[in-house]
Amino acid sequence: FVFILPKEPGQSEMSCSSWPKARRWARELEGKIDTKLLQYLKLASSPESCDDLEKAGSKLDSLEIELEELLEQLGRVTDDMQKLAGERATHEESETVKRYQGIFHQFSADFQRKKRSLEFKSRRARLLCSRHDGKDVSLTGIRPSDTLRKEQEGLFSSLGIVDTLISQGQATMIELKEQKDSLEGLARDLAVSQKVFLKLTCC
Repeated sequence: FVFILPKEPGQSEMSCSSWPKARRWARELEGKIDTKLLQYLKLASSPESCDDLEKAGSKLDSLEIELEELLEQLGRVTDDMQKLAGERATHEESETVKRYQGIFHQFSADFQRKKRSLEFKSRRARLLCSRHDGKDVSLTGIRPSDTLRKEQEGLFSSLGIVDTLISQGQATMIELKEQKDSLEGLARDLAVSQKVFLKLTCC
C-alpha cells in the first residue's frame, strides 16, 4: 500500500497547503520508508539457492516500486516544506527542513546502493545457477550457495588487494609530500644564502 497525498482545490498532486500538514506527511513517509527499506534489505540478503532467488524476485520488484514511489513523495513533500517555510522561516522550521532533506538523500542513497548491489548479485547468481543446471560439468555436486560463497570470498580478496594498493599509494603520497616540503625548504635556504652572498660581494 502506497498512500497519495490528497489534492487541494487548484493544486497538483502531493502539494501541501500548510506547514503542519507537510510536516505530518513527512513524518508518516519517513516511518513508511524506514519499514519498507528494512524489509527490502532483509529480503535482498544473499540467496541460499536458485529457488530462493526465484521466490524473492517478485517480492523485491514490488518493494522497489513501492520504495521509489514513497521516496518520490518524500522528495515532493520536502520541497513543499521548504516553500512553505520561505525566507522568513523560524530556526525550528529551517532545522526541520534540513532534517527531512537529509533523510530523503540518505534513504535514496541507501536504496540505490543496495539496489545496484542486488542487481550484481542476481546476475551472478543466475549465471552460476544456470551453469550448475548442467551447462558446466565442473560444478556438478556443488551447491549454488557454496559457489556463491566462493565467488564472494574471491571478491573480498580482490577488495583487500585494492585496499592494500590504496594504502601504499597514500603512504607514497605522504612521503613525496615530505620530500617536496624538504626541497622547498632547501630552495628557500639557498635563496637566502644567495642574497647574503650578493650583499657581501657588493660590499
